[in-house]
Amino acid sequence: MIDISGYRIIEKLGSGGMAIVYLAEHAKLKKKVAIKILSDVLTGDHSVRERFLQEAQVMASLEHPGIVSVSDFIENEHLLAIVMEFIQGSTLDHKIGSEVGPIPFENALPLFKQILEAVSYAHSKGVIHRDLKPSNVMITKKQQVKIMDFGIAKIAGSQGLTRTGTKLGTLYYMSPEQVEGSSDVGREADIYSLGMTLYEMLAGQLPFDKSGDTSEYRIMDSIIREELCDPREFYPHIPEWLVGIIRKATAKKPEERFSKCSDFLKAITDETTLIEYIPGEVGDENIEDINPTEPEDNEDAEIETIHPAVKPNMIAQLRRKLTRKGILGFGVLPVMIGILILCVFPGGETSSGPVSDMSFASIPSGSFVMGGASG
Repeated sequence: MIDISGYRIIEKLGSGGMAIVYLAEHAKLKKKVAIKILSDVLTGDHSVRERFLQEAQVMASLEHPGIVSVSDFIENEHLLAIVMEFIQGSTLDHKIGSEVGPIPFENALPLFKQILEAVSYAHSKGVIHRDLKPSNVMITKKQQVKIMDFGIAKIAGSQGLTRTGTKLGTLYYMSPEQVEGSSDVGREADIYSLGMTLYEMLAGQLPFDKSGDTSEYRIMDSIIREELCDPREFYPHIPEWLVGIIRKATAKKPEERFSKCSDFLKAITDETTLIEYIPGEVGDENIEDINPTEPEDNEDAEIETIHPAVKPNMIAQLRRKLTRKGILGFGVLPVMIGILILCVFPGGETSSGPVSDMSFASIPSGSFVMGGASG
């Protein structure tokens, strides 16, 4: 085994253009770690060494359960290495490409919400990732997200380590402003990359390079000028509201996207709280197959006589939610139905006319018997 500054290399985990990642173990503590070692051919490049050190510093400054943590940095004349926590799991792109293909939105959104929370935290610390994509997201065996690879991250307000006009990122996930080489790349660029990541999670593939031989120039031109094709072309079971959220996140102009990850997260959360997840196609017309003329039970039949604007699937969905919470038997359903009716008839009107048409008579004090006279 190779020993590096007290760590014993066990096996190679992966490699990229700049570095190789190994599984290692601390010789004394017996704790497994991941060590990212800068490629030998780049150790003599001063600017690359600076960027590698900055990556370690950025990751070390971020303490969040959704971001891979850094515990050490090794540097000598011939070696630079970042010591990170070892994550047992697989990357999100492997899950999409090899394990499941398109991820049903019921399963995709819990993972994506974790990604948004982690990136939102990084943004709150002034860190813009600039290379968000499924291959930079680890998924543990417990379905916990871990974002990694802050190699080209930018600290808000800093000059950075690249000259103006340099394109940074992975082409398929780059925002239009990144493709154009803009020097003003903010958190909206990360929002765009997150939108593309969600697109790929739900559709099973990206909207570019359908033929497999599209040129890089053609892809860049599509990113800058063309609207994304509907992800339902690849996988039809994606709700309309979620397609709309993806379109907003990937808008061409930065100011038309979500301005913050928290806004992105809120848009998803607000929608999912209104939906009862049911396998198969989900939409207003498919929430539950109820025929208004053939109700499931007497309770729905009585409800339907109130007013046709109170849809059966609204009542059925409400009843399921209340039953699941164990509070249906306490009379909450009638109250909720009353609220629905008030929404249908604003201003105190009913189907028989306004309340103001009613007349009242004074009744003297004393006892009386209600009902008609006995025959």
